[in-house]
Amino acid sequence: MFALPHPALNVAPRRLRAAWRARRELSVFTAFSLALSALPLLLQRFTLADAVGLVVPWALLLIPRNPWTATIILAAGTAHGLVDARGPGLLMAGCFATYALFRRGGYLQAVVMVVAMVAGNLLAWHAGHDMHYSLPTQLLWLVLCLGIASALRLADANVSRAQAAHAQALRDQRALIARELHDTLARANTQIVLRAQQAQTHLHTPNHANQINTALDDIITTGHQSVLDLRTMLRLLRQDTNTPLDPAPPTPDLATTLAQARHNLQSAGLRATVTHQGDPTRLTPTLTTTLTRILDECVANMIKYAAPDAQCTIQLDITDTTAELHAINPLSDTRHTTPATSSKLGILGIQERTHALGGTTTTKHTNHQWILHTTLPLTPNNAKDKP
Repeated sequence: MFALPHPALNVAPRRLRAAWRARRELSVFTAFSLALSALPLLLQRFTLADAVGLVVPWALLLIPRNPWTATIILAAGTAHGLVDARGPGLLMAGCFATYALFRRGGYLQAVVMVVAMVAGNLLAWHAGHDMHYSLPTQLLWLVLCLGIASALRLADANVSRAQAAHAQALRDQRALIARELHDTLARANTQIVLRAQQAQTHLHTPNHANQINTALDDIITTGHQSVLDLRTMLRLLRQDTNTPLDPAPPTPDLATTLAQARHNLQSAGLRATVTHQGDPTRLTPTLTTTLTRILDECVANMIKYAAPDAQCTIQLDITDTTAELHAINPLSDTRHTTPATSSKLGILGIQERTHALGGTTTTKHTNHQWILHTTLPLTPNNAKDKP
């Protein structure tokens, strides 16, 4: 004996309930129209024309999947009910169909339904039926259905916009958390791995105790800062407030950041030229934080990809209108990164940060050199007023 598999028996009731919820409104309309069509069974002799009223309303359930098929059946049935003057259920089915089609954006199908009603009334008037009482009733029902449909369609549009805005806000928040995780924890752990590898290369080399101690000191400092950043981020994420997500500690001034960049490059065995022009103090905290993040990412990439003893250059220029950052370093043919030290997400984070401030970031490889150029505008929102 054929038997459905057990999972199908479990899924079928859920699908039926979902179909009922999706068509609950149309099911109510269908039941109401069928009830009106069945009234002749109680009040007068039931004819073949009345049977049409028990068949056509079922087409309301076809509107979600086959709107044109439902429109043709309901339009023909509504016109027939008006001409025959024996189909109140058909008239209500036509009004309900107009409402459902208009609410779903089927404006052309809704127009077809209205045209069918007009044609049915013209044919009924031509056949000599008294239209003085039926026309106002029809017009009232039609206006009521279209008015409710318009209001609900507007409400649906507002809900859709709110849901889209909520989804975008969640994506923005996730992207922000991803950037902060990369710029704090991932970068710190990458630096720890790289410094540990450098210390390992000097482990069996005589007269390199100072380099090993320096690398270990950097690992300890970076590890402590990484733990502090993690705790700060977790604390902020647990707060049930509108506090903006900024898990990093207070941003140092750019001069300190540039000095630290020079120190990190030199500690990694690279020759560094780090300079700046202009007054960094006139930048807002947002611009300062962004430039600090970009500088940290540039230094991390130089340490990972630069050739041994390479000449690395970082230049920061601050004018009255822009802040520009140039970073250049030769690429090594022998250094190889691993998934633990290279995620390809750092440049994406820089581009997202600069784009959020109306700036641009470009990167390119030229003659075995990696070049980064970032431009940030000093708009009234991004620059402090000079005293």
